Amino acid sequence: MSSVAPPISTSSTAISIQPPAVTVDRGASTTLAVQAVAPVEGLGSWTIDVTYDAAVVTPTACTTAANTNSLCNRTFAANTIRIAGTATNGLVGTTALANITFQGVAVGTLRPVTVTVRDVTDPTGAPLLAVTSNGTITVK
Repeated sequence: MSSVAPPISTSSTAISIQPPAVTVDRGASTTLAVQAVAPVEGLGSWTIDVTYDAAVVTPTACTTAANTNSLCNRTFAANTIRIAGTATNGLVGTTALANITFQGVAVGTLRPVTVTVRDVTDPTGAPLLAVTSNGTITVK
């Protein structure tokens, strides 16, 4: 018995850090959203890594969208947060998949907050193309 993989969708989803640039005082906190703009057929599942400069900021909290089965592991790796989830009926429109709170720990110049999409599918399991937009944090 063989299984057939779902066809790759020609639609794409946009995954971005919002707002795209923030400045935070050392010792203060700021929250960034990992935002998805879903295609017409919806966003069914996702696995996304967010990397940051651990010498400049520390993630102190990560919450996921209430209308999904999602997890946010802010200790996935030394400088990586993993967000994974599903939405059985698919997410449509613009949705914050997660909100990550960072605390500024050391003064630094502009540092990237990078989104890497490991996997995104529509509600049927068909892979979606992903377009990403990274963000930046400056600690003053």
